[in-house]
Amino acid sequence: MAGAAKVDIRGLSVRQEGRAVVREVSLTIPEKSICAIIGPSGSGKTSLLRTINLLSVDVDRARVDGQI
Repeated sequence: MAGAAKVDIRGLSVRQEGRAVVREVSLTIPEKSICAIIGPSGSGKTSLLRTINLLSVDVDRARVDGQI
């Protein structure tokens, strides 16, 4: 059985150069679980992961709204 949330995302939106690349994502990943993020090319998978580990803010200078 999975434990408490290890990653908890609420209402996450990311804008790069004025363009929305992630819109209103909410996601809970429990501790000791495996999660796959899948989707077509250009759907925001990499932008989501870069935002979770803060690269989109520190490196890409993206505007991020919501909570991680």
